Amino acid sequence: MWRDHFSDRIVGYVARTHYWDSSRRSWEFSSRLTNDYSMVLLDAAFYHAGYHSVVARESSARALSLADQIPGCADVLFNFAVARSNHFKTPIALGQRRNVHSSRSSEYGAHLNLRRCFRELSQHLGHVPLAKSEVRLDPALFKDAVSIARKKYKKLESNDRPQGGRRRYGAGGGGGAGGKG
Repeated sequence: MWRDHFSDRIVGYVARTHYWDSSRRSWEFSSRLTNDYSMVLLDAAFYHAGYHSVVARESSARALSLADQIPGCADVLFNFAVARSNHFKTPIALGQRRNVHSSRSSEYGAHLNLRRCFRELSQHLGHVPLAKSEVRLDPALFKDAVSIARKKYKKLESNDRPQGGRRRYGAGGGGGAGGKG
């Protein structure tokens, strides 16, 4: 699923979000259970290996220093760099909204580190390059053993789709509701 549809995004299980705190007049990191998210922590995530060089090449010395000094800050910096390089496409969260902890985020001190890192990186950059999403995909439901003939959305998993997932029409043009795919 990742390689076919979302290879330009971070796809993972531990989602987090950000918000504007008007009392502090700054962007803040949050691990509260909300319907939306803007980051996926890297503990249980898939992403293109090329993003490592993007982070190293496009991040300032100050941002890389923060990632080295603050535990967990590399996840935040990675999400910032990927969002900038893929034109602000959102990460993809897998599974349902529930209280999932990464190995680092289960402690309150780790949460404070992530908040500090997020605040410092957003101040350093002067903006937050993240976009919010509410889309959550459940990999257990993506492909199942039910026959395609019994499914409501038969073309979602059809094996006879052309390369790239796009319909191709005959020489007659077509393409409306009556066109053959």
